[in-house]
Amino acid sequence: RREVLVEDLVDGIEDAEGVTVTYPSTCEYCDARIEGQEAIFRFDSATLEIRYPSFGMPRQLIAAYRAMAEELGKVSAVKDLLRL
Repeated sequence: RREVLVEDLVDGIEDAEGVTVTYPSTCEYCDARIEGQEAIFRFDSATLEIRYPSFGMPRQLIAAYRAMAEELGKVSAVKDLLRL
């Protein structure tokens, strides 16, 4: 099980272009949105959730994961989490 500090994720994601990040003051999780994607990517210290505002198909999840990996794969705090 891999764990990271959410604060490190926020710092790295904030520097990525085309990505917005929001988080509560407790930093227990952060939500990242990639420009052009419906999905919301919720990170906490140990998990990643791909959320949709409405019903999503499996192929949409795969496409969203690939888009997220491409956009955030260079963020050091995210890089290790993305390995399947």
